[in-house]
Amino acid sequence: KVRIHETLIGGLTQMLDLVPAYSQVFNDPAMMQCAEQARATLSGITADDLRNDPSLRQQAAANARELLSRFGQLGARRLA
Repeated sequence: KVRIHETLIGGLTQMLDLVPAYSQVFNDPAMMQCAEQARATLSGITADDLRNDPSLRQQAAANARELLSRFGQLGARRLA
C-alpha cells in the first residue's frame, strides 16, 4: 500500500513555484502552461482527500501520469 504523506502536495507545489524561473531561462511557454495545469490539478486537494477517496486518488494518479509525460516531452525536446 502506498503511503500518502502531508508533504506530498506541498512538495509538488514548491517545485511548481520554481518553474517560472526556469521557463524564463529556456523561454518555453509550454513549460509554463504545463506547470499551470499541474497547479490547477493540485488545487484544493489535500493528502487526507487522497487517502480517503479512492476515486479521487485514481484520478489524481491519472492526471499525474499525463503531466509527467508532458514534462518529460518538454525535457526530451531540450536534450535532443
